[in-house]
Amino acid sequence: MVVDNLDVARRIGIGSVKMVTLDGDVSETSGVMQGGFRERRNRAGFNNQELSDSLKKNQAIVADNESLITRLEKEREDTENKIAKLREFKANLEGDVIKLEKVLHLQSL
Repeated sequence: MVVDNLDVARRIGIGSVKMVTLDGDVSETSGVMQGGFRERRNRAGFNNQELSDSLKKNQAIVADNESLITRLEKEREDTENKIAKLREFKANLEGDVIKLEKVLHLQSL
């Protein structure tokens, strides 16, 4: 039997006869009810525009971070070169100090 909705099916008596609503819900003679129509609700999820905007934002962040990494690696390389030059300069100065100490020590004898 086709009925308007489940309320009408309940009034007639679910289980007395197999009934189908206009929305597609089925009521079996055993009393089992199966749904056919479900109202769509706003579901939590993402739409394409949100995903696209989020992707662009994250790509910009990645690009900024990559440029920061490149700049910091260049600064580190420059700093390491300065340290190497300063160590060489220090070694030369220490060598000069040793030479002067020997010269002064020899002259005092």
